[in-house]
Amino acid sequence: MNTTPEPTPPAVDNAWTATEAQAAATAATPPREAVPPQASGRRKIFAPLLLLICLAAGAGGSFLLQMKRQPPAESSDDDAHPPVAAAGELSPHSALLHIDTLIRAGSYAQGLALCQSSPAPANSAEARSWAYREAVCLEALGRLTDAIAAYRRAEPPSGDQAAWARALLGQARCAATSGDLVTAQQWVDRVLLQSGHPDCLGTTIGDECRFLQIRLDALRLGPVQALDPLDADAVAWPTLAGELDHYHDWLPPHTLPTGSAGPALPNTLEVRPAPDVPGGYEVTAHLAERSIVDLLQLVAHNLQRPLQLDPTAAARLAKEVTAVNVDALPLADFLAALTHRFGLRYQIEPDALIVQPGAMSLTREAVTRAFQRFLTTAPAHPLAASARVWLGNLHFLDGRWHEAARAYQHVVEKSPIAAALPEALYNLGLAELHLGLFSAARSRFINLVDHAPRTKWVDYAWWWVGRTHLDTGDFASAQKFFTTARHGRTREVSSGATLGLCWCELLQGRDNSIRKWLEETRFAPREAHSALVAFVEALLQYRNGPTDSRRERVLRTLQESADGRDLGPAGFFFAGQVYRELNQPQKMVVLYDRATESLRGPLAIRMMFEAAEWYFLHDKRDAARSRYFAIAATDPKGLGPQAELRLAELAFRDGAIGECLEGCWSLVNRSGVNQVDVLKLMGRAYETLRQYRRAAECFAGRVPND
Repeated sequence: MNTTPEPTPPAVDNAWTATEAQAAATAATPPREAVPPQASGRRKIFAPLLLLICLAAGAGGSFLLQMKRQPPAESSDDDAHPPVAAAGELSPHSALLHIDTLIRAGSYAQGLALCQSSPAPANSAEARSWAYREAVCLEALGRLTDAIAAYRRAEPPSGDQAAWARALLGQARCAATSGDLVTAQQWVDRVLLQSGHPDCLGTTIGDECRFLQIRLDALRLGPVQALDPLDADAVAWPTLAGELDHYHDWLPPHTLPTGSAGPALPNTLEVRPAPDVPGGYEVTAHLAERSIVDLLQLVAHNLQRPLQLDPTAAARLAKEVTAVNVDALPLADFLAALTHRFGLRYQIEPDALIVQPGAMSLTREAVTRAFQRFLTTAPAHPLAASARVWLGNLHFLDGRWHEAARAYQHVVEKSPIAAALPEALYNLGLAELHLGLFSAARSRFINLVDHAPRTKWVDYAWWWVGRTHLDTGDFASAQKFFTTARHGRTREVSSGATLGLCWCELLQGRDNSIRKWLEETRFAPREAHSALVAFVEALLQYRNGPTDSRRERVLRTLQESADGRDLGPAGFFFAGQVYRELNQPQKMVVLYDRATESLRGPLAIRMMFEAAEWYFLHDKRDAARSRYFAIAATDPKGLGPQAELRLAELAFRDGAIGECLEGCWSLVNRSGVNQVDVLKLMGRAYETLRQYRRAAECFAGRVPND
């Protein structure tokens, strides 16, 4: 049984350039205190209004009049929720409407109180309806064992397959939340095999099965990584549970059974090719109760291949029977629902349908495709925004930054009040950071401060705003935001921000304040934080009194901190400078070459230039030339002109005097390069060509005029 807990609730490609420009002005905003929220939340704003609207429609009018005559209650934390009338003051129908209103408003404790205090309904159907609402409230309040018991009371003994399905899906949600994935899967499979029943047609029961399946698959991938300010790959994972205030509209509890005695098309099973669905086939089946082995035989017959049933699999399925009602269900999902709960797996081979013991392999790629299919078929699901953030995260983990950013951007633009909006904004900023869009990322994190004030997101946002400045070499601006983050309430962020401040000081050649910060800060007990602290302490000790043993300690702690990787480009850049300080420039070059394979931005260009300079000085011309060409192309207003001068000098070394002169003339009067150096190289080139007058002009510091 997987006991992994779920995370706690709380057109990009062509738009990057425009987003970068638009965000530049916003990103320049100085650190500010988080703006206090104007209200305590959208539920508290709309709950009373929703109650008044519903009751004013007529069904609860008498209750509203009674409420007005009640004396005012003392102030409490629940003041913003709709008031609860005494059960005896309401008719059963009015009480049921009021419970539904409370659930839609997110007032689950009050809804539960009304459910449990109302008189017992007169008939069993009404009792099951009340039990279902009680279960929803219990589930929302986290009382999962009681919720499962209530959902069981809501199951009809026969008929009304839609009510039966809703009750089982509720139990599956509770089991998934508690980490009992095996039981949750069994309930989902049972409902999926009946999702095409006439009672379920026109409902979202099939879509809810698909959602719960991707939720279970996501949990099977293993625990997600916790947020860490020192890890730009630690994305935020919204919960795939909750939002039960919307479930009354997604899975309405009041659908009526069709009254059919059985399936619409009894005893039929058809398998059709469907290249776009998992497994390449889809199945439609309406069959009265029969053995699962018979169902597998029917599928194999439709596929025109024999069934190979392992003896152990045959023994497990010998007494298992089920009815089936499915319409255009992917064959892969159908076979999984028949076999997985018995510890079996299937394979569709060209010459046989094979069923044998074992678990089906689950890959991140397969789960990613499942999320994509779900969002295509059920975009209105209450947790669709959370599912889309998960889809973005799966792309993110595989390094598909653009695809991830598109998923997050969709949530930001299309679901501006979704519970998963903070995670979407946070992750979008990280994706843009990986893409080298520092100004755009900065604007995302500042927007996060505005959207989630007085939460942990504020501390994380200010940290990452500082990181965007650190990554671009603007150490003074980075320090301002790191100082703000350091005084936040989140220990991990305060720890990371202190290290960020230390790094800014070190990069600017200042050590004075670092010891004080190290003594004052209670660092987070995380390996990356501890490793960086140990490195900074070792470096300060070495600089205070260099010895061989202290030098070795610096090198060891630098290696243990992964060469400053957790502080991004600035981490790698400073680590390389330390290697050079310790007289190991070749290690600096190796580090810079490795880092610039994936990093972007000004510091990445500086690292590439430093490596090129080392190759140039050691006459490794091809290695130097390739790096200088890259710098000249990507940084024409920064280090590009200096790279072009080096390329001209390499041409001179190779005897390509014409190429050398062409490069020199292109640099005349260009900013970003020393004109004296340009003219000296030009003079040497003319001297080689025996054009001594022009060479003399250059050596005199004048540009030849003919």
